[in-house]
Amino acid sequence: MTSRTKKVLFFTAFGSIILFFSGVMSLWIISVATPEDSPRARMFRTEADLRALKTAVETYEMDNGIYPPPGPEGLAKAMAYLSRNVEYHAGGAP
Repeated sequence: MTSRTKKVLFFTAFGSIILFFSGVMSLWIISVATPEDSPRARMFRTEADLRALKTAVETYEMDNGIYPPPGPEGLAKAMAYLSRNVEYHAGGAP
């Protein structure tokens, strides 16, 4: 290896390390800036729950040819159908 190649490798490795640590710091700042009980965190959890319910209802309809009954009972039935092999949504239906 030449001296120039060693310098290029050093700066490439150094740049990669700096990039990695800046990414870790960014994630840490985001996690500190969004506490679990903040309105924004609740909004993200609600959106995830709604996506889970939508997927459960659509899967139930695709497999059975009909939608589950309306209301909370139907959502529970769709979640139970999707969880027949593995628990689809931890803690039951949202």
